[in-house]
Amino acid sequence: MLSIDITDRQIKLVRGVHSGNKIRVQDADMRELTLGMVSNGYITDVPMVAAELNDIIKTKGITEKDAIVSITSSSIVYKEMLLPKPKSLKNTAAIEAMIQANMGVSKEFNISFTIAGETEDEEKNKLIKIIATACPQRLVDGYARGAAGGSRYAASRANGTRSPARRRARSQCPAARPNA
Repeated sequence: MLSIDITDRQIKLVRGVHSGNKIRVQDADMRELTLGMVSNGYITDVPMVAAELNDIIKTKGITEKDAIVSITSSSIVYKEMLLPKPKSLKNTAAIEAMIQANMGVSKEFNISFTIAGETEDEEKNKLIKIIATACPQRLVDGYARGAAGGSRYAASRANGTRSPARRRARSQCPAARPNA
């Protein structure tokens, strides 16, 4: 398991191993970034950030094929909410539309969510508890450009129907994992 944390000042990589219900840190590395390479989560110097990331990967001999990327930005919105339970929980488009309306964000935001549970309201209507994240798509696209620029670790899961690099970066804004 590989985790990459990119902030305005640093890139941090942590390799871990699942052991039961715990994660054991196997290796970690950090690189300072030159001021302005990343600004409020937006990668402004894609080639340099990709080069730093690739250097860490090469130096550490990292072979993992997937990574979880954490982005720090005040443009990312996190929210817990109760929504009407759809007929099928597999209908992610319907859930994303309800989240988008509830959060009041435009279609220019990338929505990701976790269903944290189910409950009922006073009238016994079924509800789902959602932990959602809305991330500007242009912020995500910067990480996709980083992936296309040489870093195969721009994201962990591919979804959506966009270009391969953009699909890899679609899951950049992991729900329920705001950086402290």
